[in-house]
Amino acid sequence: MSDWWSWVQGSFPNRQIATAIWLSVGLIPCLFSRSIRSSIGGVLKALLHRKLVMLFGWTILNVGVLCWLLSTVGLWRRDQLVASVLWTVLSGLALAGRTVATGDDHGYFKRLLLDCLKVTVVLEFLLVGYSFSLPGELVLVPVMTFLALSIEFSRRKEGLASVRKASEWMVAAVVAFVLWKALSGIWDTPEAFLTNKTGRNFLLPMLLTAGSVPYLYVLHCYSNLESARIRMGLKTFQPDDLKRYARRSFYLRFIRPPQAPRTCRPAVPQPARGDDR
Repeated sequence: MSDWWSWVQGSFPNRQIATAIWLSVGLIPCLFSRSIRSSIGGVLKALLHRKLVMLFGWTILNVGVLCWLLSTVGLWRRDQLVASVLWTVLSGLALAGRTVATGDDHGYFKRLLLDCLKVTVVLEFLLVGYSFSLPGELVLVPVMTFLALSIEFSRRKEGLASVRKASEWMVAAVVAFVLWKALSGIWDTPEAFLTNKTGRNFLLPMLLTAGSVPYLYVLHCYSNLESARIRMGLKTFQPDDLKRYARRSFYLRFIRPPQAPRTCRPAVPQPARGDDR
């Protein structure tokens, strides 16, 4: 038991351990409710749908290939396996689902790449990377969760602007305190922070996000083609040969880039020639 707990503390930061503990405390009592137990089967059945399984599988394969490529240049090692799995579950699958729902938002991938270069990435890394002791995180996690839910609830309800403002100020105070503790810790012991492992952990989310753009673009194109095929198949008043022609025309139009329309030059009037005399 002690070996297992030592592995957990060595593999996960205290904030993630505290989050897992509170999730277990909240979910385990729910299993004693018959209605909740009966709904778990429906949720699992929905998650095991063929298309969702394919989405999960391709996303995991994409992350695996990226980690292998990064390992060839020394930017990924086995000690980052847990961080890679967490990025896949918390960010990779969310990006894949968001990409499917982007529609015709052509600036989505550009914004995705620019987000990796923002200064806020450094602040987020410091806030997420620095954690207090486990008892402190067991207090901090429910407090921040309660404040976040208060902000979201007050945003949806009218007449609670004062509650939202107070919650936002409290969140800002906690974030400022955590950031101050992180920066002071780096200032006191820079050799413990400025290491090769810290640099790899800092670059890992950005590299995985930027490296996933080609996969996400292919997923975006496939989702648009699939949705168009389904919409064409739902039109029962059209014959099958017309549907096949519409699908073929759409695929060709989707693959080929649109050409700029040709501009017709106005005819230049020729000067009238006089009679040669």
